[in-house]
Amino acid sequence: GEWFDAVSCCVAFSRGGIKTKSKEVQRFRHALVRLMSLCHGSALEEIKGDDESDIIEVIDVAGLDIRTLKLLWECKETYQFDRVEL
Repeated sequence: GEWFDAVSCCVAFSRGGIKTKSKEVQRFRHALVRLMSLCHGSALEEIKGDDESDIIEVIDVAGLDIRTLKLLWECKETYQFDRVEL
């Protein structure tokens, strides 16, 4: 629903930069999809309960830059924010 619509709008709005900044647009889009995948996975993890056998897969988190990964880790470990709340 809403997350898909938000990502779709961001991808559509980034079309204007493809000719002049194609690499930046591609990085933005890839990061956006990875972050939304992580949000969706985190939300599913919240509602799945205590069943440890269900592994929630997300799209290539290693493709995010170090600064973003560090921020996500700090929010979870230091401030006890769930990743979905970011």
